[in-house]
Amino acid sequence: MRRALLAVVVGGLLSSNPASAVVSSGDPAALLVFPLISVDASTGTDTAIDLTNADEAEVGVRCLYKNFHDAAAPDAFTAFQFRLMGNQPVAWRASAGLAAVPGDGGSIPPVPASFTGVLRCVATDAAGAPAVRNVLVGSATIEQAVTTPTLRADSARYAAIGHDALPDQLNGDDDLVLGGNDAEYAACPESVLLQVFFDGAVLDLGSDATVHRELSTSLALVTCAQGVSADAHSSLTFTATNEFGQRVTYIRTIPEQLVVPLSQIDTDTPSQSIFNVAHQHTLAGTVTITPQNGSGVLAIALQTQIDPSDTTRRSTTALLPQLVRERSDADVVAFGLPSPTTTPSATASATPTSTPGAPSCVGDCDGNGAVAINELIAGVGIALGNQALSACPPFDADGNGSIAINELIAAVNNALGAC
Repeated sequence: MRRALLAVVVGGLLSSNPASAVVSSGDPAALLVFPLISVDASTGTDTAIDLTNADEAEVGVRCLYKNFHDAAAPDAFTAFQFRLMGNQPVAWRASAGLAAVPGDGGSIPPVPASFTGVLRCVATDAAGAPAVRNVLVGSATIEQAVTTPTLRADSARYAAIGHDALPDQLNGDDDLVLGGNDAEYAACPESVLLQVFFDGAVLDLGSDATVHRELSTSLALVTCAQGVSADAHSSLTFTATNEFGQRVTYIRTIPEQLVVPLSQIDTDTPSQSIFNVAHQHTLAGTVTITPQNGSGVLAIALQTQIDPSDTTRRSTTALLPQLVRERSDADVVAFGLPSPTTTPSATASATPTSTPGAPSCVGDCDGNGAVAINELIAGVGIALGNQALSACPPFDADGNGSIAINELIAAVNNALGAC
């Protein structure tokens, strides 16, 4: 029975999914990017987030918020992880989090009261290491409630952008490689293309054209790469093409995230922008965003129709771009938290630390006193070099930094009996 159980573990680990990896919006993926999460109590802004496991089997999820409202603050990063059962959805508001994920799957913390940033979530195995599980789908809804003179609400929903994981390429560490020679996940697009109304465009609606709506668009740009100790940057070419086929280009360097009105990409005077209807002389066109150096980029656009006679009357729609081709360069998402900047206190340093040695239960990754099949799979993955030892240190019974067959057998014995 021991041999059969070990064979099942090894066979399951070596099987692979031959499907090619893609980056897309709305399809199940292993890495999800929400380019804009916004919370601001002063303006009644919040973001509702939903995430679903589209597979029949349970999956772990690790997420990392990064706050660009105050990137130097101690709470610039908020990390959390939870578990979803087969086909289970979960939903929460960024401002409130979720005290308990249904099914005893963990919890989700709230973000700071003033938050403008990005959320990334990655599918994991039972030990918390990134896994080739293209099973996550998600969306976010930016909501704003205006209370004066009367209560009015506006919302815009967009689908998270997903990167497929490549079979047999994940090394189990916290640096997720998108594209390039050592790709672990699908590459970012070579460029993104948005179909938009230029800022200041006025639509005359109704049968007699007496209803007017003025349009404006905000862009939320986020680099494909994510830094932990330092921000990633990207130099971008913005090309506006109007309905006559005329093109105008502007180049700008952005930090990891930039949320900006379309007509303030190139100037602080919107009426002089190349993205303003007064400059383009047509209502609509395309905006193509192409990285020149640095990181690749992802984007969403929030297009708002405003009643000129009452600016509190507005309706916003989220626009997802077309993702054009694939970048040949790699982008790296650092998914670990930054190292602490404080030094240990004298009391802490005097506390003895444990030394490598035989764990109390070989293979017990989560420390619950038993070894489950998913923990055996993690151990075999480490032994084969597909995951880092940090995915489950209790497999290393002799503390030599690797896992041998005798340690796998000891874990199987523990799975068949008790620790």
